[in-house]
This record gives sequence, C-alpha cells and structure tokens, in this order.
Amino acid sequence: EMLLGAYHSPKGKIATSKNREPSMKDYATEFIDIGHLDVVKKFMDNINVDIIEKAVSEAFISQKRKDAMMRIVMSRVEELKDVLKR
Repeated sequence: EMLLGAYHSPKGKIATSKNREPSMKDYATEFIDIGHLDVVKKFMDNINVDIIEKAVSEAFISQKRKDAMMRIVMSRVEELKDVLKR
C-alpha cells in the first residue's frame, strides 16, 4: 500500500526490434514502422478514458490503488498520443 503513491512504470517483456524492455511508445512505434499506423490509430480511438475511469472509481480497492491505476492508464494514453503526433 505504501508503494502505491510512488510513480511506477511497469513494462512489457516482449522485446521489439529496438528495445528489450519496451514501453507503450516502443510498441506503437514498432507497429507504425512495420506499416500498421491504421491499427495504432484505431486502438487509440477505441480507448475510452471515461469508461476506464468509471470502472476504476467503482472498484473495491483503496483510493491509493485507484490513483495509481489511473496514473498508469493516463501515462500510456499520453505515450500513444505522443507517438501519433510524429
């Protein structure tokens, strides 16, 4: 519970062609690089932060856990937006 106030950046373990510890940016960039920009855009368009926020806020977990979850979600959404701006 004490660690939930800290900023954590969990990463996937499926390596990309350029990174062995990829982030959301790395995955999105890899998809775009191999010609799937449309897939990344569609994925981004289907993310509904309001629905995610509602589900998290209604979950039977502590407020710290809710805040930590939303920080991670919003961070990943911003990473996708940054990649799509390029």
